[in-house]
Amino acid sequence: MQDTRILESVNRVSARLLISEPFWGTILSSINKSVSTKFAGVSIVLESNISFGFFINPSDWSPMVGGDPYDHKVELLKKQIIHLLKKDFLYRDKKDSPSWQHFKLLSDTEKQIITYKIDRLMRRVAALVDPSHLIGLPSGLSQILINLQKKNTSRVNWKRWLRLFIASGRSTRIKNSISRPSSRYGTTPGIKVKKRHRLLVAIDTSGSVTQAALNQFFAEIHRIWQYGAEILVLEIDNQISNQFYYSGKVPNFVLGKGNTVYDPALQYANDVFHPDAVLYFTDGDGDPPAIKSRYPLLWVISPDGIKLQNKKWQNLPQRKIKISG
Repeated sequence: MQDTRILESVNRVSARLLISEPFWGTILSSINKSVSTKFAGVSIVLESNISFGFFINPSDWSPMVGGDPYDHKVELLKKQIIHLLKKDFLYRDKKDSPSWQHFKLLSDTEKQIITYKIDRLMRRVAALVDPSHLIGLPSGLSQILINLQKKNTSRVNWKRWLRLFIASGRSTRIKNSISRPSSRYGTTPGIKVKKRHRLLVAIDTSGSVTQAALNQFFAEIHRIWQYGAEILVLEIDNQISNQFYYSGKVPNFVLGKGNTVYDPALQYANDVFHPDAVLYFTDGDGDPPAIKSRYPLLWVISPDGIKLQNKKWQNLPQRKIKISG
C-alpha cells in the first residue's frame, strides 16, 4: 500500500513536469521506478538486461508526500536524472552513492551498452519536445545533446540491414495473444505469428583483434538482439572455441587468440545450424574462406580492420560493411 502511494506521488510529479518542463518530465516518465529500502533517497540502480532504473526509499520520500514542497521533490529527482544522463554513475567514483558500485563491476562492453541506451533515450526525448524547452538546461546536458545531434551512437543501422539483407528468410514462432481473439473460434487467448531472424554470429577472437574491437562487436550484437533476433554466437580464431545463445549478457572473456581461419564457422552454419543468415565480425586479417556459405553472409569489419581498397577486403565473398570509428 505504501509502495503504491509513493509511486503515485512520483507519477504526479512526472505529470506536472510534463506540462511545465517537458524535457525533465519525459525523461522521468521513461525511467523504471521502484520502491526499496536498499539505498537512501533516490538512487540509480543496475537492472537486468544491462539497464538502469531508480530506487526510491520510502523513509526518505514519505515525509515529502504530505508536507514538503513540490520544488523539493523535483530537485531530488532532477539531481539523479543529471547523474544518469551525464553517466556519472558509470565512470565517477562517488563513495556516498553505494548503488553506483554495482556499475563498477560491469565490463567495458556492458558500460558501452548502457551508454548507448542513455544516448538513445536523450535523442528520443530531444526529438519529442519543442526545442524551446531545451533552453536553460545545465550546460553539461546542453553540450551532450549537441554532441548527440552530430553523431549516431550506433555504428550500423541494423534495423535497415536486417530488413534488406534477410527479410525473406525469417523463421516464425507462435505466441499466445490475450488482446487478440482467435479469428476462427472467437476465444481468447488467440494466437499470432511473430517473425524473427535466426542468426549465426561468428566473432573473430584471433590475436590480431583488439579488445576495443571485441567490445564494439558485442555492443553491435546487443543492438541486433534488441530487434528480436535469435543469435547463436561462435567464438572462433582458427577453430570454434566457444558457442552460446546471446541473451543480453556479455561474456566476461572470450577464448582464442590464435590465427584467423574463417572456414569452421561457415562449415558449422552449412552442416549444423542452418541459419537465416551468417554475420561474421572480424578485422578481416585472414585468408579468404575456402568453404562457400549456403546462406546469406555479411562480413562486419572492425573500425581498425582492413580497408576497402585492401585485397583481403575484395576477396571476402558476399556482402561487407565496415563499422565506423
